[in-house]
Amino acid sequence: AFDDTTVTLLPGPMSNAAAIHDLSIPTLLVGGTVACMPSGGWTAERMFAAIDDWGVTHSIVFPSMMRDLLVAQSSELESMRFVVVGGEYCPPDLMARFEEAWPHIELMVAYGSTESGLVSYLSSAERALRPESLGRAAPMHRIEIRDFSGARCEVDRVGEIWTTGPGVAA
Repeated sequence: AFDDTTVTLLPGPMSNAAAIHDLSIPTLLVGGTVACMPSGGWTAERMFAAIDDWGVTHSIVFPSMMRDLLVAQSSELESMRFVVVGGEYCPPDLMARFEEAWPHIELMVAYGSTESGLVSYLSSAERALRPESLGRAAPMHRIEIRDFSGARCEVDRVGEIWTTGPGVAA
């Protein structure tokens, strides 16, 4: 949940739509604070320092970052409440290790693209029930599976993922 005590850290490139739209805007709308990590080379140690120094509560991480954070583990991340993981495939065992290291942090998996931002999401509770799922369509988005001619696929048929939503250009 976002509220006026939210401090969202953007550790990645500002060209990433999820960081800019899906985390920054909700934070600012409720009166929270958005912090950007200085450029010049991301490291787990720099992220831990930013979280601890700024009292960060929310952030986005990429699976490759999660691996480095788990190796370093130089902070308890006491202020953290919520992390979105996305940007590339995140193996279930990596998410499990992250949740074991920091059980107080809610971990949400998000799928989308740099151009469209968040298209679907999967909460920790939903992931426990259906770990193979890509989650639910994000608000104001629709997800369909279509065959290669563009027609909607029947259940259990192979096709392409098509999405519509406010950040998706036709």
